[in-house]
Amino acid sequence: MTTLKNLSRAEKSLLLYLEAQCVDYGGSFEQIRLNDDDRSILGRWKSESFIDYGRIASDDWPTKTRCYWVTLSDEAWALAHEERLARFQRMYEKRPWSTTVEARYE
Repeated sequence: MTTLKNLSRAEKSLLLYLEAQCVDYGGSFEQIRLNDDDRSILGRWKSESFIDYGRIASDDWPTKTRCYWVTLSDEAWALAHEERLARFQRMYEKRPWSTTVEARYE
């Protein structure tokens, strides 16, 4: 089983990109936004059944560049959620602003 600790920074970033494409665009994504390392990871993840992806039929492309589709396994969804939460916590700890409640007691 894969854990966040086993994923590289590039893999985490790719996983969150794919998760966002699933949620925001029904799984269609722009492969033009991927580099060679990302494509290599996609192939490995597909062979491991961590994700599935492929090309959308050209007559059905949502846009000129959004011509691939992706689905995530249950494991990939769980890790994406875990990494989103971890990323939020990292960002929140570094936030440059305070809440109105915190400001009252400073």
